[in-house]
Amino acid sequence: MGLCLTGPSLRALDELGLSDACLAEGYGMSTITHLAVNGEPAGEVQLPGLIGARRPATVGIARPVLHRILCAEAERCGVVVRQRATVAAVDQEGALVRVRLSDGSVRRSRCWWARTLSSAFRSRLGLSPMSYVRNRRLDRIREDILTSTDPVGTIAYRWGVSHLGRFAGDCRARFAELPSDTAARR
Repeated sequence: MGLCLTGPSLRALDELGLSDACLAEGYGMSTITHLAVNGEPAGEVQLPGLIGARRPATVGIARPVLHRILCAEAERCGVVVRQRATVAAVDQEGALVRVRLSDGSVRRSRCWWARTLSSAFRSRLGLSPMSYVRNRRLDRIREDILTSTDPVGTIAYRWGVSHLGRFAGDCRARFAELPSDTAARR
């Protein structure tokens, strides 16, 4: 079984310095060919490249290969990777969580429960963690629209937006203008 690493995933791997290894071990592509029911080509879609114009927009890679690449980088960074260990038990110890793994090892860690994190965001920022992330992303996309000459759709797709209508509505709600109006002010 394999995975298809799309633009946002490749961009994240590129920021970690791992995209070249994935590109070398996988199959890169920048075009999707649509086929009719009879198997004949019915059209093509050029995918936007998020990690450079001369690099593929998406990469097909086998799961074990991606696993090997990620584990090697984690170990290079000093992380002890325990493969095939599963969580056998989780116990709350005051503010810590005690996790016993199937290999017998025990780890203790401070835990942020989702409700605690959400409450902290709401009390400090007046919104949920998801709303905060969405707003920051919209801010960055708007900044790109104002500073780039690329079409709005290209910029939005570069940021992983998959539904342009919903994106336009989110922009109108946040900035009181559509992305096309923002682009017109460049």
